[in-house]
Amino acid sequence: RAAAQPSASTVPAPSPKVATVAQLRPLSVEAGFKGTVTVPHIISPNEFCCFLQENEAALNTVMAELSTLYNSPSPPPLLVNAEAGVACATQFSDDGEWYRAVIKSTSSEGYEVVYADYGNSEVVESVRALPERLASLPTQALHCSLFGA
Repeated sequence: RAAAQPSASTVPAPSPKVATVAQLRPLSVEAGFKGTVTVPHIISPNEFCCFLQENEAALNTVMAELSTLYNSPSPPPLLVNAEAGVACATQFSDDGEWYRAVIKSTSSEGYEVVYADYGNSEVVESVRALPERLASLPTQALHCSLFGA
């Protein structure tokens, strides 16, 4: 007696896997730290981001590697059904350059991402996997506010 074969409608479709290969570590600074910073993103005196100028060369190296890798004929794969908290790379709408990002939320419009090194955010249609070697530099955006503001 032959075993019944499941019909195509009863076989569950494989779920797409999120190819998360990296997690970004936040940059930590001691309370009272004094140093020179660059402020790339300002919302208000109560909310702005900066990065340490002493880390700028390392950040520029990561940015150059992102550009080379993601503009190549074989970039890392698209992430499908990625969830909040996943580290990724995506293109910034203003300049078309590739940046490290973390998914903040998802919706029918796409992924709301926070750019890990600059602190700004936007909704993008797609995100790509971030290789571990590009996650070795901690996130550079330091979220700040002015004391008393």
